[in-house]
Amino acid sequence: MADFLKFSLKKLKFNLKIFKFYPKIPLALRMRTQMKFQAKFRV
Repeated sequence: MADFLKFSLKKLKFNLKIFKFYPKIPLALRMRTQMKFQAKFRV
């Protein structure tokens, strides 16, 4: 569980970084990418 929380925190920081550097990327596109990313790790 701790590993999962650490991973989530890392992902959150990564998302914030993306948001900072690529503000022009539409939210929908980011959301879709994140969904794919999460699906990949669920399998």
